[in-house]
Amino acid sequence: MKNNFAVSFNPKNLVGKISQKEFGSTRKLTAFNNLLGSTGRMYMKSTGIKDNIIAAEMVADVPENQENAMKYFLSLVEQASKID
Repeated sequence: MKNNFAVSFNPKNLVGKISQKEFGSTRKLTAFNNLLGSTGRMYMKSTGIKDNIIAAEMVADVPENQENAMKYFLSLVEQASKID
């Protein structure tokens, strides 16, 4: 199958490396850097696209100060939604 991929990503490595011009405001950039800084390492793999559907598996480190993985994931989604 075409388009298979695997990615290992440490969001903390991006903190402070993205220009304010990309976000248009210091507030948005600060929120984005805070999100990256609070996110653990991630690994994602996909078997590609078939019949207009992409299937992927993502594994992420959950920081010790988080109660559980689901609450952590939902808090990341909430933080990301506030970057607008």
